[in-house]
Amino acid sequence: DTNDLQDEFIKAISHDNVYMVGDVKQSIYRFRNANPSLFMEKYEKYAKDENDELIELPDNFRSRKEIIEDINVVFDRIMDEKIGGADYKKAHHMKNGRKDAAYFGQNAHLEIYNYDRKEDKEGNKGFSKHEIEAFVIAKDIKEKISRFMVLDGKELRPCQYKDFCIIVDRGNNFDLYKQVLTYFDIPAIVETDEKMSDSDLIYALKAVFVLLNKIKDENFDDDFVSAFVSLSRSFLVEEKDDVLYDIVKNKTFDKTSLYEKLEPLSRKADELSIAQIFDQVIDLFDVYDKILRIGDVRENFIKIDYLYQLSHSLNASGFDCSSFGEYLDSLFNQNEDRDITYGIDQSLVNAVKIINIHKSKGLQYKICYYPALDVNFNQKNIQDRFIFDKREGVITPVNVENRGLRDSLRKALYARSYLEKDIGERMRLLYVALTRAQEKIIMVTSLKDESQDGEIVEDNVREKYRCFADMLESVYCDLQDAGFIRPIDLKNYVFTKDYRSLKAKDLEKAIDHDAIRIVTKKQERILPVDMESSHFSKNAGLIDEKMIQKMEAGSMLHYYLETLDFINPDYTVIERRYVSLIKAFLESDLMAKASQAKAYKEYEFIYEEDNEMKHGFIDLLMEYEDHFDIIDYKTKNIDDEHYDEQLNGYRVYIEKISDKKVNCYLYSLLDSKYREV
Repeated sequence: DTNDLQDEFIKAISHDNVYMVGDVKQSIYRFRNANPSLFMEKYEKYAKDENDELIELPDNFRSRKEIIEDINVVFDRIMDEKIGGADYKKAHHMKNGRKDAAYFGQNAHLEIYNYDRKEDKEGNKGFSKHEIEAFVIAKDIKEKISRFMVLDGKELRPCQYKDFCIIVDRGNNFDLYKQVLTYFDIPAIVETDEKMSDSDLIYALKAVFVLLNKIKDENFDDDFVSAFVSLSRSFLVEEKDDVLYDIVKNKTFDKTSLYEKLEPLSRKADELSIAQIFDQVIDLFDVYDKILRIGDVRENFIKIDYLYQLSHSLNASGFDCSSFGEYLDSLFNQNEDRDITYGIDQSLVNAVKIINIHKSKGLQYKICYYPALDVNFNQKNIQDRFIFDKREGVITPVNVENRGLRDSLRKALYARSYLEKDIGERMRLLYVALTRAQEKIIMVTSLKDESQDGEIVEDNVREKYRCFADMLESVYCDLQDAGFIRPIDLKNYVFTKDYRSLKAKDLEKAIDHDAIRIVTKKQERILPVDMESSHFSKNAGLIDEKMIQKMEAGSMLHYYLETLDFINPDYTVIERRYVSLIKAFLESDLMAKASQAKAYKEYEFIYEEDNEMKHGFIDLLMEYEDHFDIIDYKTKNIDDEHYDEQLNGYRVYIEKISDKKVNCYLYSLLDSKYREV
């Protein structure tokens, strides 16, 4: 993936002492000017030169033997040096490094679910190919889940949702795939890079630094008011709108607790380093505690970690509080391409992954699906009127008398060369996609037999490849002879548009029409969760990984208990490490008679008392014939006396609206124990 400029840099500093690692078949960054011929030139030179050493690594230890053999069948006759950049069959055949045997009773070979829309015109009428393929995949996952066996380390186990991955060239239809999977009760995650600026946390911290600088300079302009309102309404302050309206109207900013909190720090801004100010901001606003209110704990910790490290780096460059605030502001005003992005490791989340090929590079998944293989490649660049090419220079149209501007001969020659290189890159892209699979490859498409004879498919055929399906169709006979083609009948599938609104198939049955309808005002949930006191310091840095894991565990356990059917629990949708904790709760004394109760989860209430609005959430409210049980989940600690005060407040409200006795309990999710309040 090295480009010409990078290669020149390496030459300038190498002193004839360079160690290079690469696989030309995985060069897929031509849009970043990657030049795979650079690597191939060195590959060929090192193979011949006695002063250089070439080390071949043909063994693949990621994928099963069947997958290695099947990928070789796909590429043997379509990839060579001219189109693809490597003579696949002669010099780049993969070899199996794994020695595990086939699993009895299941097909580990590549399967191509090949359908014909004409066979069931009425059943799939009005549905796109993307929708059809998404439904096919969803049904197949449901059939395989907990039945198909995969190798995990050295042990065989039934597959889980996290073992499945849908890999596509482009992400245009990610939401469609996720919606269809969700309709079938299949958890799914779209793997995309997160943007640093796309965060309530960053907006709030930006406002803090704007206010610090404005207060320091006594500059109470429109930017000050905007930042004050933004921070006041954020999760860090949560000021009421009517109170905030009076503050802005009467310009009483300096009489507010927010101003009084920031003013002393603003006076010290010139004396402290950015890192020290950042430390104090985190402490002043209890940021770690309040992150729990907006969720995405790990993602927000990553952002804090980035800003924390950045503050130390900028200190050395002479930045001050004002310039740090300007930097945060620039995150929102820069061109989108310059925004800071980062990835989140979601490999442990028990959900099907949906990802594009470029992002999948370097990753691996047990069972991989490949839909949308007939989507045409994006080759619009050759349609541009003015083109720059490093070899041809600037290519312009020519003015033909009485016909206007027309493409030149140079443009035609460039287009042929461009397409040849582009098709080679697409071929390598397919190779990267298929080699992500460890246990099983499944393609979902509609192929026709366009088989070509010969040791290699003719150039004139390969130069006309416009999608991945074209490549497969040109070697259809090879795929069929190997037993990969599996015709499927669309009449065996039920297609519906209900997935678009995410309507559960049995939603109507689940609605209790006799239940009292409560109209509530949408507010941020305040979820008290046990946390150790943590803050930034030059020595300690961020809160440790153990703390993050505990908070994430609490968040996940809350989620499972909120969504799980207590009477008929489906433990297959729960990550294995949490199953025992969920079972411990459901088998505890608190839930012994759960089948006799009506359960209200995340029960929200609002009422007025002494001219003050009271608002709360009850994690679990169990209504029995003669009493209520209020159960409040805590991650670990259940001994804080403030929790007693909170639950007694809940008790007062429930007793006001009912004539039943109310029992209150605190339950520790990690310790699997409870106490009555």
